[in-house]
Formats: sequence, C-alpha cells, structure tokens
Amino acid sequence: MAMDTATTAWSRRKPADGCRMKTRKRFLPSLAGAVALAVMAEPAMTAEWVFSEGLMLSEAYTDNVYLSETDTEGRWTTIVSPHFVLTGQGRRMSMELAAAFQFASNTEENFYPQVRGSLTSELIEKRFFVDAFVSADQVTIDPLRPAGSPINATGNLANTYSIGINPYWVEHFGNLADLRLDYEYQREFFTGGDNTPNDREFNNFYFDLASGRAFSTFNWSLYGSYQHTAYQGNSGSNTTFKSLNARLGYALTRHLSPYVTLGREWNSYQTTGRRRGGDMWLVGAVWTPNPRVTLDAGYGYRFFGHYPYINFTYRHRRSTLRLSYTEDIESGYQPLDQSGLLPTTNLAGNPVNPFSGSPGAVNAAQNVDAFNYDGAYVDKRFKAAYLLQGKRTSFGMDASYSDKTYGDGTPGLLEWILGFRLSRQLGRQLSADARTSWERTETDNGFRADTWDLGFGVTRQLGPSTHLRFSYTHAQRDSNRPNDDYTENRFALVLNVSLTGLAKHAGF
Repeated sequence: MAMDTATTAWSRRKPADGCRMKTRKRFLPSLAGAVALAVMAEPAMTAEWVFSEGLMLSEAYTDNVYLSETDTEGRWTTIVSPHFVLTGQGRRMSMELAAAFQFASNTEENFYPQVRGSLTSELIEKRFFVDAFVSADQVTIDPLRPAGSPINATGNLANTYSIGINPYWVEHFGNLADLRLDYEYQREFFTGGDNTPNDREFNNFYFDLASGRAFSTFNWSLYGSYQHTAYQGNSGSNTTFKSLNARLGYALTRHLSPYVTLGREWNSYQTTGRRRGGDMWLVGAVWTPNPRVTLDAGYGYRFFGHYPYINFTYRHRRSTLRLSYTEDIESGYQPLDQSGLLPTTNLAGNPVNPFSGSPGAVNAAQNVDAFNYDGAYVDKRFKAAYLLQGKRTSFGMDASYSDKTYGDGTPGLLEWILGFRLSRQLGRQLSADARTSWERTETDNGFRADTWDLGFGVTRQLGPSTHLRFSYTHAQRDSNRPNDDYTENRFALVLNVSLTGLAKHAGF
C-alpha cells in the first residue's frame, strides 16, 4: 500500500492502494452525473444490469410524537416508502444506485430520502478515471436535543443532499514508482428542521507518489493534500487544511512491517489557540501474524499533542471484530464513500439487501454529529464492532466514543454509544430480533443526557418477495436540563414487497 491506514489520521482521505489502475469501489451516484459520464464513455460498451425494486407500507403509532416531558401526544402515522437498487457493470464503467423515499402522513417532517449512488469510469485506459457520487439522508441538527425518528415531530432532523465528482490521473514510472493525482469536489445542501445547517462546498486536491514493484523490502511514499471547506453565509468559519508527509517502511519479516512518517501541516481556521499546524510524525508497525488478524498501531505527534493510533481487525469463519482509535482535525467534510448508509455488505463482508432488514421507514437518523457547527474541531474517536454469524442466530455489538474540542471555544462535546442486537431464525418463514442501545451526550459546560432504547421485532415471510414485520420500541431519556426528559413507546406494522430482475443491455 502506498500509505498504510495509520497515515490517514493526518488526512481527510485515504490515499490510493499502491496507485492501482482499478477504480475504487464507492457505494452508491447522481443520476445526472451517471448520465453525463456515461455519455463520455464508449457508447458501444456492454453492461450487465441488475435491478431490484420494492415498496414498503407501514403503519406506526407513537405515544409521544413530540418527545416531550409534558406534552405527550399520541399519533398514528401511515408511511409509504418505494425503494430500488440498480447496478450496472461494463468493461470500463460501473454504476451502483440505491434509493428509498419515505412519505409519511400526520407528521410535520413527512419526507425522508435515503440515496446512495456511485459511478466509476475509466476514460483513458489505465490513466484517467472519473468517479461521481451522490447521497441523500436525514441527520440530527443539534446533538443536545432529542431527535427521535422521522415519525417524531421534534424539528431536530434535516434532510441533507450531497453530490460530488472525483477525477484522477494515474501514472507509472516503470517498476520504480506510481503516481496518483486527485481533485475532489463535493457540495452538501440541507433542508427542513429548525435552525437548518449552512450549505457547504468542498474542494480537495491530493497527490500520492509511492514506491513501485521494484521495492520489496523497503517501501516509501510522498503524500500531499489540500482541503478547503466553505460555508454558505458564514465565510468566517471556512477551513483550509494543507499537509505534506513522507513515509518509509521496512518489511522486517513476512508478518511485521514497521514504518515511520514525517511531515508538516499548514491549517487555517477559527481558533482560540495559538497553534494551527506545524511538524508531525508517526511511528508504527503493521503486524499480520496470520490471514485472520491485522494490527496497525503507532504513536505520533501533531500540533494538538501526542496521540496513539490503532486499527485492528480479526476475522474468523463466522465472526468479525474491528477496533480503531484515531485523533484528527475535522471540519464538516465527510467523504461520501465512507458515510455508511444503505450498505451492500454487512460487517462480515457478506452481501445484504439494504432495504430488507428492519423497517428503515421508522428508524432514527443514524448520524448524531454536530452538523450545525461551522468550523474545525479536534476529534478523538474510538470505535468497536463485533459480529457473530451462526446458521440460525446472529449477534452484533457496536460501541463508539467521541471527544470533540472545538477551535472557536464552543463547549466540547463527548458522546458514548453502545448497542447490541440479536436475531434468530425461528423457522423457514419466521424470524425474530431484539436490540438495545445506550447513548450519553455530555458537554464541557455541564450538560448531560442519557438515552436508552430497547426494541424487538418479528418478521414473517408471506411469499417469495413479501414480508410482514411487527416491531415494538421503548425509548427513555434522562437529562439534567429542565423539561428535557421523555419516554416513548412505538409500535409499527410493516409490509415489504420486493421484485428482482436481471437484464443485459448493449450500451451503458
């Protein structure tokens, strides 16, 4: 790899894997971008299409639609959610698009889009590539207020739409070195909710010069990045991150490869501190004792202090464990290929239908970051995930910790999240699942809130493409802010009908 994952703690984006000629697999693109790039590609290119469509009909009841401590109003909500997944694979172009559109009655926030799309294309063979991508989701505006799900009328959810394009050039200098040059443009829009976040525009440039196949024992790379974030209506909070670093690695054995990275960064953003950049270094090693275990760990220094780094993966035949800890300077930029909505694979890497699991029509927004914050912050983040997949039973655990220190003096935000889920196949046509989660949100100025969530569901297969699901969820919030507690009970009945077809077409 041109730069191992430890180096990404210093950049917004992961550099190319050895500057390989293959395009990176980004999950889910804008239809307009897809059509535009398709026109640029060879018109006679043969593509194989896979299309899956479906419709979800839901009737949900909540006994506390406003998630209020005093105004506990009950409400029935009818939800209609058409969805589809479309993939196309050609010789030099591929496309993936998944979308669900939720329309709800009897609620102030009655439209909830979920979209992921990506298009990868090779316009000049083995040299020039263009990727395009699109995203639509629903996010929490203020992490200190209750948000609930799309059927709750809290005013704390906003729809977000993102589009982006990433052209890049790959050059090989024999077996000595590989070069990759990237430009990435992304635009993010927000609609709905109270105090909707400002729209954002991102312009990023990257270069990665890495050792080629002639280097086996020693490997090296030179990596640079420029990332600019502009906030519409609040240009004073714009951020610019620039960095340049060099890495040298040595294959000590087949299983152990130590490395050292040296560099410097130049950053521009609002801050009450005196340091925004400076020298940086990282010393670490990659250890792969067997094909199941990978450990990348190190210790480094940046302008905000010393920090550890770890990225651990363990895979067994039926289980997967992942652990990671990073410290980085952040802004509102989130690469669309890393945002994680509507995944095509689960933690174990097995393919899944993004719409055939628990009823997404009544799920809460998954991203609880402070999206209404313009500017930069240092984020110390720990993540853990475990999945055990049996023949009839599966168990999963997710845990995360985030400590955000804001540059402009905004009180720091701490978040703890812990969740467990269990599913069991009770028969050929009947399955059951249960889940529980706990989340704590805390700030440096004394605010604290705990939210517990407990739910279970039963799914019955009515036919080859029809499922009926009943679910119950209990949620409770305990806050030290007056009139900020709530208790909610929610019931939902969901009918999901899907149809999958295969077709081959000439031309993309």
